[in-house]
Amino acid sequence: MTLIQQQLFFNEQKCIHHLFFSVVLTQLCVPSASDSLPCAIREGTYFCFQRRLTEIPEGFPADAEAIYLNYNRISIVRQNAFFPSGHANSSSLKRLILHDNEVQVCFLPLKNLSHTNLNS
Repeated sequence: MTLIQQQLFFNEQKCIHHLFFSVVLTQLCVPSASDSLPCAIREGTYFCFQRRLTEIPEGFPADAEAIYLNYNRISIVRQNAFFPSGHANSSSLKRLILHDNEVQVCFLPLKNLSHTNLNS
């Protein structure tokens, strides 16, 4: 196999992998039932990444276990951004991913949160 053939084969395999991942993610995730959440949902996990969001959407249920908001344009995470006042400590949220946003101010009074990624 020549170098050009190897490169074509590699690029073809790479495209097949990306296509497979896209199809699998589409099959595994269903759109949000709530109009206020621009997310795909799978078993308590909300995938809201790459949605060009400038703020945290409202309407996450208290039983949400993971929220992925990476690769958006969010700059402020308000104190009650994820759950209404008084429900933050009773939430099931354990994983919050916010990297690659423009976060400058962040308030996260979430009792059960065990993993957070806020890197820019």
